[in-house]
Amino acid sequence: MVRRLVLILVVGWSAPVLADPVNADLTRQRLAAEGYRIIDMERSLLGRWVIIMERSAERRELVLDAHTGVALRDRVDVRPLDDDPDDDAVEDDSDGDEDGD
Repeated sequence: MVRRLVLILVVGWSAPVLADPVNADLTRQRLAAEGYRIIDMERSLLGRWVIIMERSAERRELVLDAHTGVALRDRVDVRPLDDDPDDDAVEDDSDGDEDGD
């Protein structure tokens, strides 16, 4: 009975180790096939893969568990296609009037 319990515990604890680790090259290929351009792909301090990518009007951050491949976070920021950073600039009032006339 004790032998079975030890065997179950050992197999249960080793299951995450036996899972397929994330293959960085294969992950890049899959994301590129979906139309994403990889901006940055690096390991975090906790050993997770952090992938920053873009596709047309969206920017995506994907965090994967390096051992199991499970997505821990998948954040997508969508910006308008006509988003122009110069549109937010404040116009200069060159005539010196405070009232803007």
